[in-house]
Amino acid sequence: MRGRANETLGLTGAVFVRGVELEVAPTTGDNIAVVLVGSDRAAMQAVFEKLAEGGQVKMPLTDGAWGGAAAWLSDRFGINWNLDLQPE
Repeated sequence: MRGRANETLGLTGAVFVRGVELEVAPTTGDNIAVVLVGSDRAAMQAVFEKLAEGGQVKMPLTDGAWGGAAAWLSDRFGINWNLDLQPE
């Protein structure tokens, strides 16, 4: 299975959603990931905390060597989320 979604939807002006191309067949329950990218740390942390309610945190918002931060979790519906905080 192969698909591509590249829609960008403005959430707060600093955060947007973007899909990526699938290279392998998805596993049921793990067949989508949503990536949030933004530069407002407080907004990103708030989104992370809401998504984490009833879900599974795989990596909390963690500072990276590139000057930004990243987080990874599955929400209560089993959807994977990657949060990418860009340096300002």
